[in-house]
Amino acid sequence: DYWYGYHGDRAGLYRPLTVLTFALNHAVGGRHPSTYHLVNALLHGLVVFLVCRLVDRVSGERMLALMSALIFAVHPALTETVAGLVGRADLLATLFALLSIELHFRCHPRFSWGAVISFLAALMCKENAIVVPTLILLFNYQQYRAFFHRSHLTICLRYGLSTLVYLAWRWHVLGAFMVADISELDNPLVSLESELRVLNAAIVLGHYLRLLVIPVVLSADYSYAALQLA
Repeated sequence: DYWYGYHGDRAGLYRPLTVLTFALNHAVGGRHPSTYHLVNALLHGLVVFLVCRLVDRVSGERMLALMSALIFAVHPALTETVAGLVGRADLLATLFALLSIELHFRCHPRFSWGAVISFLAALMCKENAIVVPTLILLFNYQQYRAFFHRSHLTICLRYGLSTLVYLAWRWHVLGAFMVADISELDNPLVSLESELRVLNAAIVLGHYLRLLVIPVVLSADYSYAALQLA
């Protein structure tokens, strides 16, 4: 479990590749933070490169891709992910997610399997990488301008089976698919009734979208007491 030794009573987070990188950091530099920060910065650089590739592929505009990647590189809202060592889970998941999308659109069978492996690696870094197949379908639609394209079925089968493999392995390791007990400290929405939970989830989403455009009044951790609930 990701929280092993810290939250011994709460299972549900499984991020072995993220933990492995921390173990390697510890083997090289002990608990001194410099090596951890260096790895985070290098990972962010790789993510920025893949963002540039993705925008270039979608838009076909090299200058637009470069400018988008530069904005992404220094965007204040990403400070928590890069500067906070625990943000490595997000960095690694994003890196492998973007690599999966990049390999998928190389249109060669061996790259297709590489895309699936990258997708599984992203899931082994953080659970929110589960959105990768949906992103690939959206980019596929952008490429072919059709909701019903023969490649969509292949995508659904390939990534659907991959997701089932991941869930089966997750169950084997943790004995559960989800976090066993989400506390109000981690997610303030859990204490609300269902209608208010949906309303506040929409408000939080709007808050995040605003931060992408106007990144002011930032927080080091958007969890308990960082967001005002309606």
